[in-house]
Amino acid sequence: MGVRALPQILVMIASLLLLAAPFCPQVIHARTPAGPARPGLAQPYLPSGPYGADTFGYTDPHPPEFHPLGDDQFTAVRLEEVVLITNSSQDMTQVRRDDVLAGGGASGRMPGLPSLSDVDGAAMGDLRGDGRRLIVTVGFINAQGPRRLRVLEQDSAGRYNEIRNERLPTYRDIDIECADVDGDGRDEIVCAVFESNSSRRHEVWIVDDLLDGPWATASTMPLLDRRVLGTGGTSEVAKVNIAELDGDAAPEIFVTVSEGNSRVDCYAMDDLQANLGEIASGSVSMSYPAEFMRATSVDSDGDGVDELAIAGRDILKVVRIAGTSFSSVGSISLGSPGMSPSVATQPVGWDRNGSGREEIAFMRITRTDVGTPWSPAEADTVEIESWARQGSSSWSMTVSDVVLQPSFGGLAQTVRVVDLVGLEDDNDGRNELRGAVAMEGAGGSDLWEFRVDGDEVRDLDDRSLVGGGEDLFLVAGDDDGETIEVRWTGRKELNVTAPLPIVVMEAVPTKAGAQQNYGLSGSTFSSGSSTSTSYATTSALSIGMTGGFSVPNLFGLLDLEAKSTITGTVATTTGTTEIVRTFTTYGSSHDVHSIVFQGTLQHSYLYEVLRAADPAAIGSIMALNVPVATNEWKWTLDAYNAAFLNQRIDPAVVFAHSGGSTVIGDPTSYPSRSELEGYVTGATPLHTGWVGGSSTVGEGFAFNGFGLSLGSIATTSSERTLSIEVGVTFEAAGTILGASAGVSSSDIYTVETSSTTEYEANIGDLTPQDYADWNYTAGMVVYQDRTTGFYPFQVIRYWTDPTGVAYP
Repeated sequence: MGVRALPQILVMIASLLLLAAPFCPQVIHARTPAGPARPGLAQPYLPSGPYGADTFGYTDPHPPEFHPLGDDQFTAVRLEEVVLITNSSQDMTQVRRDDVLAGGGASGRMPGLPSLSDVDGAAMGDLRGDGRRLIVTVGFINAQGPRRLRVLEQDSAGRYNEIRNERLPTYRDIDIECADVDGDGRDEIVCAVFESNSSRRHEVWIVDDLLDGPWATASTMPLLDRRVLGTGGTSEVAKVNIAELDGDAAPEIFVTVSEGNSRVDCYAMDDLQANLGEIASGSVSMSYPAEFMRATSVDSDGDGVDELAIAGRDILKVVRIAGTSFSSVGSISLGSPGMSPSVATQPVGWDRNGSGREEIAFMRITRTDVGTPWSPAEADTVEIESWARQGSSSWSMTVSDVVLQPSFGGLAQTVRVVDLVGLEDDNDGRNELRGAVAMEGAGGSDLWEFRVDGDEVRDLDDRSLVGGGEDLFLVAGDDDGETIEVRWTGRKELNVTAPLPIVVMEAVPTKAGAQQNYGLSGSTFSSGSSTSTSYATTSALSIGMTGGFSVPNLFGLLDLEAKSTITGTVATTTGTTEIVRTFTTYGSSHDVHSIVFQGTLQHSYLYEVLRAADPAAIGSIMALNVPVATNEWKWTLDAYNAAFLNQRIDPAVVFAHSGGSTVIGDPTSYPSRSELEGYVTGATPLHTGWVGGSSTVGEGFAFNGFGLSLGSIATTSSERTLSIEVGVTFEAAGTILGASAGVSSSDIYTVETSSTTEYEANIGDLTPQDYADWNYTAGMVVYQDRTTGFYPFQVIRYWTDPTGVAYP
């Protein structure tokens, strides 16, 4: 199959979290109980059972089996490197590794290794099952010696070391790929072989468990299977590809054999779990003799089943399996026969734009002289092209660029060999291409390389080759274990992240133990008659803000520019960079402190980490948080603090005064009138507020009310608004986010109070038998506080003057 891109949702949402189980307590999860409900609590409170749609006011529109990644096993992060392998006329094997994100690379002769005089094939495979791809090469040690299979591994210093060197049976031609065809979590080496001139036999070899130990002779190599495809062929050319041909998420094997004329024989075999049974076979007729034939797999319609592209001279044909044979999915003509003969070579399936539909990219080699036989060494132009499928069988070009003309620099050059590979080198949700052309001429040897990202074709630095390139292979894979693979657990939950406090309401003063009308005791704030809202909050942080990583440096990835800023994420997911929410009336109970806060409601889809660079991450839970709404909730302050441990609002701090802190049910624990009113009318810049009304508790069975109406006070908008500018580094939901996560100092969080907002407190009457002992007077103040937490919020507080004879 072609190089798969990540679904666009990972780029759009940018709220991928990895959390080691149990979850970070900063996030409220649907399975977190908070104790039994009590009558009179501020609503909605945290119920004792699991949260449901009623608690959050949200109904999931998707069926239970839905999850955003689609596949039950998925590569969540892909960061691949490209490795160039070439040998020269001086028998010097050269290896260069490029990491787009890290920059640079390594080049030069492999230390301590005998050089290959002939490289017949190269691939990268996860032979250990640990997520790190190793390099596999096949070829001669020298022209007269035996064929060898070698495995190379990069060490921490960037050097390539040989960890296996084994003799192979005799062959005339070989092509190799790596894939886990038996489902054991480790890749096998799949070889398409032309055995010898005498037998004229094409075979498939599957070499398994190569790293378990050396084999004694070539005849004892560990083979899962050795299958004869046919005999009596006239061509040595056989190519192998790994494809997804039946939609079962297990790799199948596709082999093409050129018969030397215009016929290409095709064989499709199932994975080993299905005993390598033949799925389909047939022939494809090309326009010219197929000695230049190359093939690849491509999912051109995004249905999860690959088509097969066969490239040759003047034409590229695409087929798909139909029953036990092949049917056409169109062709790409490279020009009229006999005019400017061209060869399409090194085809690659790649997802250019992250759409899930792969295109076919290939290198076109053309010469203008039609009077002599064609060969690659006589090419005039090397181009890179990409074609996308339109409809059922038509194709249109999306990328076309002249890579080079071999006579560049005024010196005649001979194109010796070209190669092209697709990969995901920057985790941006799209595939990239890397290509190379090895040339040789009077001016020396040159290696010309380029990278394709989207529609952009960029030449890389010209790099010389020692002695010229006789053979050239580009292979791609994750050789340092940065790729993260996850598996869907079947679990999804609602949660709230990044709480933004709006108002904290102190419990109204009551006397515990006395006979008092508690049912009519409480506080409210609401809009006045001239406006429909009492508060508005504006924030560029609401949607898109999520939790962080509890496994240290699990990705090493949040520092990748994050691909979009947090405000960019808001724009993508909601269509705006500002989330403005308004609300009208909220109330609190007599026996709890309450809080109104804004938060982002998210659906968390839970995945288990199967592979990661950090061994400690394996088995941990990854939560893909999809924002679904930004809402306000009113909870008890205790419930809020239990849910958001890293962003607690401590009542002992918020409601502190010179005598200590408020104790619910004890009027003597509240501050005095002079202290609290002085607190909001003084010169301190951290508190802007207003003094409300007061009342003496009544005697009887009703209640007394008092409060504050901003409509009766001349206030300015600046007095009613408090904004905090978010610095380039701040803590949100338990993780430190900085400039690398895309937060700029222009991101602000603002709370603005309506000019007609009303605050009201009701205190139930004391019964006549308790009134003389426990009566008191109470009053209200309202102010804006930024001393106790990161975000601004308002505080409704009370002072008391206990006058009953039973008070100490």
